[in-house]
Amino acid sequence: MVILALWLAFPFLQTDVDAQDAIPFVAAGELVRDRSDAVYPRPETPTSWTLDRRFVEQGCRSVPDGATCDVLPFLSPPVALPLAWLAGVLGPTFGVLAFRLIGCLAAAGGVGLLLRRFDRAAAPALLVSAILLTPMVYVSSAAGQTSSLLFASVTLGIATSDRTRPAALAALVWAGAIAFKLFPLGLVPVALVARRWRLLAWAAASIAALAAAALVLAPVEVWSAFTGSTRSITATTVTSEFNLSIDAMVHRVAPSWNGTSSWFVPAVALRALLLAGLFAWRMRRADPDIQWAWAWVALLLVQPQVWWHYSIVVVGALAVGVAYRRDHPSDRWLVAGAAGAALALTVFTDQVVLLVIANAFAFAVLAYLTVLCAAPTARPATDDVVERPR
Repeated sequence: MVILALWLAFPFLQTDVDAQDAIPFVAAGELVRDRSDAVYPRPETPTSWTLDRRFVEQGCRSVPDGATCDVLPFLSPPVALPLAWLAGVLGPTFGVLAFRLIGCLAAAGGVGLLLRRFDRAAAPALLVSAILLTPMVYVSSAAGQTSSLLFASVTLGIATSDRTRPAALAALVWAGAIAFKLFPLGLVPVALVARRWRLLAWAAASIAALAAAALVLAPVEVWSAFTGSTRSITATTVTSEFNLSIDAMVHRVAPSWNGTSSWFVPAVALRALLLAGLFAWRMRRADPDIQWAWAWVALLLVQPQVWWHYSIVVVGALAVGVAYRRDHPSDRWLVAGAAGAALALTVFTDQVVLLVIANAFAFAVLAYLTVLCAAPTARPATDDVVERPR
């Protein structure tokens, strides 16, 4: 598809654009071996933090000429440090390019996986969807974002991960998402319910390998530095104008609501418990791919930090559900509508509008999956299946 080829060309057309989300990885990778104490921001108060001067200096090396240097903190868990180190070895130019390529490859690969789920009659709806997603892919690529890995994980699914090769691929994508974002670790219970033991084994091995490499690169103190910085940064990002989570919406009504509020953690835990109860009630016997897609959307409703580019995950989850309902071909145009919602979250600027669209979008897709796609699976639910030739 020409649209997907265009997506893969984006990284090579953005050399003069500030990749603000990739720069912290390159800076962390350049510092991790000799200046690991400068990788994570230092908390000053429960709601404030500061970047090390050396981190800022390294980050500014990656900023294109003429652009304002405003370096963001490194927020990923220490298991991402080996990947950051590789980016640091590549240097500012090629390290940023690598992150942009990862993002675009994952986005194009995710759409390619969707094409395999649908019949040819769905091609027009998927083409319109890809066109509507193009601005989001371009902007997230320009920033050096890796959120499309989440999209790839959704569209890949876990239904076939009771076999070795699909399990390894699904696990590598999922492990990459965990390394960069951490919160996809919350999908472990879904894999357990679906009894995807090979997926879990491959994912655990991947994360363990990254953790071991991180311990080789940097002292164990980086783990406590990550924990300390996460607390203060969570408190401030809840109030960020770019945050589109439920907690950000509550903050608009109650300004004191942030990561330091006494009821903040219990409220997040309560949301998680309510959604877990809904899963147990409606989704326990659903197709594993539907369970996986449902859980990705649910995670975004639990997360206190949700950025606009995460909406591509919701598009993918809806597409998986629509593909599952093969006897309802008219639903395929819902995917284009979802891509339109993602486009709105890319181009609109008013935070109230963005908050309403983002949360209504996520709740609507969760409802679609819960009500219309929760039929019992026809696929084997255990590993007792006939192995296909490899």
